[in-house]
Amino acid sequence: SFPTRRSFDLGKGEKVFANYKKGVKISVNDRVYRTKNAELLLKIKQTLLEPKKRIPASGTFTAEKGKEMSLRVSAYDISTTVFGGLCESAKNHAATEEEVRKTLMRTGESEFFFDSLTLNMESGLFLNVGALKNLRRNALAELEKKILERSERQSAKVEEKRNGKNGASSAFLMEFSASVMTQEQLEVVLRDKRFVRIYLHTEKLGFEGAFQAYKQVKDCKKEAWLIFPFIFRDAVERTFQREAEKDAGLFSLAWDGFLLKNVESFLFVKELYAKESKKLPQLALDAECRIMNDIAYEFWKDKVSFFTLPFELTWAEMQKTNFYRECELAGYGKVPFMVSAQCIQKNTKNCVYADKREWGKVLCFRDEKKRKFSAVNVCKYCYNIIYGEEPLYLSEVEKEPDKFPVRAFRYMFTTESKEEVSGILKGNLTVRTQKGHFYKGVI
Repeated sequence: SFPTRRSFDLGKGEKVFANYKKGVKISVNDRVYRTKNAELLLKIKQTLLEPKKRIPASGTFTAEKGKEMSLRVSAYDISTTVFGGLCESAKNHAATEEEVRKTLMRTGESEFFFDSLTLNMESGLFLNVGALKNLRRNALAELEKKILERSERQSAKVEEKRNGKNGASSAFLMEFSASVMTQEQLEVVLRDKRFVRIYLHTEKLGFEGAFQAYKQVKDCKKEAWLIFPFIFRDAVERTFQREAEKDAGLFSLAWDGFLLKNVESFLFVKELYAKESKKLPQLALDAECRIMNDIAYEFWKDKVSFFTLPFELTWAEMQKTNFYRECELAGYGKVPFMVSAQCIQKNTKNCVYADKREWGKVLCFRDEKKRKFSAVNVCKYCYNIIYGEEPLYLSEVEKEPDKFPVRAFRYMFTTESKEEVSGILKGNLTVRTQKGHFYKGVI
């Protein structure tokens, strides 16, 4: 009779079937010796010997005197930020990076382990170990909750498709960020709860304006990033160096990160923070750095936290890279066609550098094909940024992020008024938009 149980469950006297190689001579009453039970050994290995498979996560811990400590954790393209107790100056023993890292890395029986952990800590702080543990526990619990919620939505969408229904909610949780050039734009953006990261230009805000804007962003518990200029020539570098030498200048602030548009600014911040032995904030490359392929990615991946996808790549080309899911996508904004040191204002009228009321003035002109362009005077750094009339708007990425799984969707605000920004964020665009090279290549 045929046995009904698996081989490793059989008892003495029960029959078992075995496979033998072709040509093996077997006779009745031959003895059979079982030297290894492969299925039983596999079961033991899986249940007892192999460690629990956990999910790799990345984390960023931030601690600044007088503010709540925070831990941002990410896995499966999902991120969350949790805040803990206030950071105070240490009276006796100040927390070291080694101690904090050791505490946060102990994820224990959690579903996660940290494969990367960035610490942005001020020196001389007292950080309670219990508070650090609670921060880690709460952050990972919130991350697990978000992942499960997405999984449930995915299952619901599959079920809806089976039943012939179209799911209204998206399964992919994409972040939203925004860059602003003016105080008015910032005020509108800060009211939108979607944005987790705010990028601040200094072209119009200036250093003092960016300093105050930083405080507004942090008061709203959002990430504050400083955008470096398009062109970082010697004169501009000297301007930033003077700002860095101020005790209460821009670089005295605990920025979450710097968004860089060129190699010169990358070298500047690396040297600046190394010289002062300060913890370097996160670095990210903007679209102008054009990380177009895996070779460029391999060069930069250990030097910066993430990238912005170039305007020149199509969506199909983006998907062929190994890194597009880690990148931000500039989904709305006027794309800079040209950055020119030949000032249109100066060449056609007169230089207005001495009159700060004229800084940031927008000049409109047309080319031979009657296409309209705007040239923004960046008197602070002595160049023009030239934009086309129609802003880029990839509405499909914003509305169906599960089809376009990138790290974040960025709104880039440049010449828009306060009212225009408000309308755009509500989906009420009053101008014609374009898709750039998202579907059609450069050539």
